[in-house]
Amino acid sequence: MITLSGYGVYTLAVALVLFWLLFPSATVRDWLQYRLQRAMPSLHWRISSLGLGLPGGLVITGLRAGRGSGDTDLLVIDRVTMVPDPVAMLRKRDVRLRLHMALAGGSLDAALVPARNLQKVALEQGRIRGVKLARLQGLQAELGRKFDGTLSGTFRGRLDLRHPEKGGGTADLRLEQGELTFRRPVLGLARLAYSRITTVLTLKDGMLSLEKGRLESKLLAGEFHGSVTLAGDPAASAIRLQGVVQPRPELFASVGDPTGAEMIRSRLGDGGLAFTVTGSLAAPGILFPGLSGLPLNPQQEGR
Repeated sequence: MITLSGYGVYTLAVALVLFWLLFPSATVRDWLQYRLQRAMPSLHWRISSLGLGLPGGLVITGLRAGRGSGDTDLLVIDRVTMVPDPVAMLRKRDVRLRLHMALAGGSLDAALVPARNLQKVALEQGRIRGVKLARLQGLQAELGRKFDGTLSGTFRGRLDLRHPEKGGGTADLRLEQGELTFRRPVLGLARLAYSRITTVLTLKDGMLSLEKGRLESKLLAGEFHGSVTLAGDPAASAIRLQGVVQPRPELFASVGDPTGAEMIRSRLGDGGLAFTVTGSLAAPGILFPGLSGLPLNPQQEGR
């Protein structure tokens, strides 16, 4: 004979099994694609599969965003999982989920805290680990240039599901052991290998602010700050940076043009060499005011 408590456990177990078996995967997948499309209409979003996974979480595989169904994907997220965090829910007394994304050979993790109206979501304790920029081939094709490095860091923020443009947040990021390529030589360089780039990003009202930027390379060291005004088309986003680079002896040796190297030395002040970057992400213009009139000063590197 089944007792009342035993019957309750039995009923709950049956309900969970039925929910698992009858979970409307296709309906939820279509709804999520629709919400992503509404939030970012310039991209075409696709989800390969969606379903429930142990222990009671939502699992998405093959989340892709591109310009069209036949174009190279700008973003590919291999796997997304969202599971309840009961320990944190008891401690914080609110609904909390653990988010995990696997992408570009690395991962992104965060705690999701939805508002009571389910229209806003806070992201807490966010962490990015080992994302390989070289594997973002669609984004590289979109911007018309190659870049390499490993992205890591921490972040926190908020999402507004009704008005995505009102979302915001901050991130402390670092890129390590990578390379930047230029369409036209900059300071005589066609590419720049770096050991580390760090910056603090703040997103607010559709503008991405960059502060405390630092670059370390065998050839030079630099500091920078500025902003990126985001557009529906990522390549059309407007960038405005300013900073200072301090060339190292290895830079002058790598220029390969003694006359050009001497020109840089002659214009180099005690505080380094100031620069500005303006234009779109696809076609930025790099200018060194201290090198005005010299052939080593490309005003439109990206074109």
